[in-house]
Amino acid sequence: MVANNTRNISEQVAQEDWFSQGKIDALMGYSKQPPETDPEEASLYDLGYGEGCIQHSFEQVNGEDEPNQ
Repeated sequence: MVANNTRNISEQVAQEDWFSQGKIDALMGYSKQPPETDPEEASLYDLGYGEGCIQHSFEQVNGEDEPNQ
């Protein structure tokens, strides 16, 4: 039973890694590069990439200098 629990934790970490990688790629302005071998990992990557795109866009808007008055 402990081995099964360890396996689940490893899978959760791997899933979080793909989500985070997608988010990082979007924030850094990289093109999408989802994994081609596992559709679930690719889906998590896409979710992260989408979230990163939203945050990247928001940071661009807030990071712009205000026009001189």
